[in-house]
Amino acid sequence: MRILLAFKSKNGDKMVDLFDGLVLFAGRILECDIYLPSPSVSRKHAVFAMRDGLCGVKDLDSSNGTYLNGERLAKPSRLKEGGLPFPPSWTMKP
Repeated sequence: MRILLAFKSKNGDKMVDLFDGLVLFAGRILECDIYLPSPSVSRKHAVFAMRDGLCGVKDLDSSNGTYLNGERLAKPSRLKEGGLPFPPSWTMKP
């Protein structure tokens, strides 16, 4: 199954194709795989990992937290189609 991680940033809409074994770091430093230049995003904010066709997300002790379907993540969680309503907007698309 193909999964796209779609998000909005100051530079416009972006999409990342996720595949098994892929690990992506999201944050506001240029070294992150998903660069999110927003003051509300921590330098290393969250990590996304694909395994067996499933995508998981873990907050990396960010200042403002990572949210999944409106709830702040307290532990690593599996993503389903839906959203991470945290600026900038992150959404999952099958």
